[in-house]
Amino acid sequence: MSNISALGTQVKVIASKSFPIGFDVADYADDVDGLVFDAQDIANTAMTLNGNLLVWNKATPIPISISVVPGGSDDQNLGVIFENNRVAVGKMSVKDLITFVIPFPDGRIVTVSGGTMISGQSASSVSSDGRFKTKTYTFQFESKVST
Repeated sequence: MSNISALGTQVKVIASKSFPIGFDVADYADDVDGLVFDAQDIANTAMTLNGNLLVWNKATPIPISISVVPGGSDDQNLGVIFENNRVAVGKMSVKDLITFVIPFPDGRIVTVSGGTMISGQSASSVSSDGRFKTKTYTFQFESKVST
């Protein structure tokens, strides 16, 4: 029997300037996937004039999305990273370097590093059924180690 339960998964988020000690994210949303390692394109292909396949590998960032309960402490902390790294007229980014440490319930520990937040929401949105919409924050990382 294979037990694929992910119950208890947390992400330790370390942001070099905003949260150098880090904080744990565990308050995942109920209406979308909470922690997603998005797909990566690791190669490109083309066909020659005579129909032969050409292949070349390429380096790509590791995309990860975290969706949390809106307004909770995890949302507030991720919102601080978002705001601290958002640029605007007269506003500079603190240029956080992000690391995630993710101990999974099966004993694996995945560490991604050299990351940055690339998207999030600057304020809460409201859905048609009267609840606040889930907040999703997306990051991209340079490297991954699994132990």
